[in-house]
Amino acid sequence: MQVRNRLYESGCLPVRGVDVPVISVGNLTLGGTGKTPMVAWLTQWVLSQKLRPGLISRGYRKKESQQLNDEGMELATRFPNVPHFQSADRYTAATRMLEEQKVDLLILDDAFQHRRMKRNLDIVLLDSQDPFGGEHVFPRGLLRESVRSLARAQVVLLSRADLVPESRRQEIHEHVAKITPAAVWGEVVHRPSMLVSSFWMTPHDDSQINTEQSGFFGQRTAPIDFLVGKRVFAFSGIAKPEAFRKTLADCQAEITKFVSLSDHHDFTPREIGRLSQEAKASEADLVVCTMKDLVKIRKRTLGGKELWALTIGIDFLQGKNELTNCLEKATRR
Repeated sequence: MQVRNRLYESGCLPVRGVDVPVISVGNLTLGGTGKTPMVAWLTQWVLSQKLRPGLISRGYRKKESQQLNDEGMELATRFPNVPHFQSADRYTAATRMLEEQKVDLLILDDAFQHRRMKRNLDIVLLDSQDPFGGEHVFPRGLLRESVRSLARAQVVLLSRADLVPESRRQEIHEHVAKITPAAVWGEVVHRPSMLVSSFWMTPHDDSQINTEQSGFFGQRTAPIDFLVGKRVFAFSGIAKPEAFRKTLADCQAEITKFVSLSDHHDFTPREIGRLSQEAKASEADLVVCTMKDLVKIRKRTLGGKELWALTIGIDFLQGKNELTNCLEKATRR
């Protein structure tokens, strides 16, 4: 990785640009750091500026029969009019998108290590609970590349910042500042934003249910306090399922059973049947999963109980204004 980076920095390997601004969101470590909520926030910000974004991502574990993987389908559910191409060759995907779609800028998801494509802004997320991956590259640690690579970033965001004390956040910030003193520093937290049910359903007696689209087109939504006091059978196929479990508990849901699955889990009909049986046997009022799970299962119910997904957004503890200034400069034509 060091040799590869030096080849790009020396110009021996070419870095190719495109005709629109490019914003990259990435990380240093294996596993989830909250990139998808950040990409969603960026997409919403770009749309608020009356610009047309396009999304480019690798499409990790995407099947040949699929246009998008689970993360891509989640974003497509939220932003159905935003084009999203997935390919390991981000540059080729980007040039194809510019040929086929009318977009004003590109957002690259999980692209910090994709050096081939020139970008106007590099945003890197660090998970507060393990920001530097044990200081070693995989397999000894969880780093994709050396921590020194942060020097390429213009913005560094500490995700799930509320899970560590302020003294630890300051310690991480100081370490990052030694590597990239000019980079903008920010701290974000993940907040549950709403519940989403797959597809339109028959009207519900509960007045809390919102059958308008609310940004999730063709789906039913409910506020977070819909979970208060509810008995919940939950499952998740994400990198950090315990974080999802904690979020449900923070929403004052009573978890009757929680099933942890592998990240990007591929649900077979047999496994969906097993989950249905477990949900039916539980004394839960409803079933809750993540959006990454719901877009693959695409069912209204499991085991005769309503199936809901908990959507996650981000809030800034600090750095929002500084990030916005960077975005305005990067998107200026």
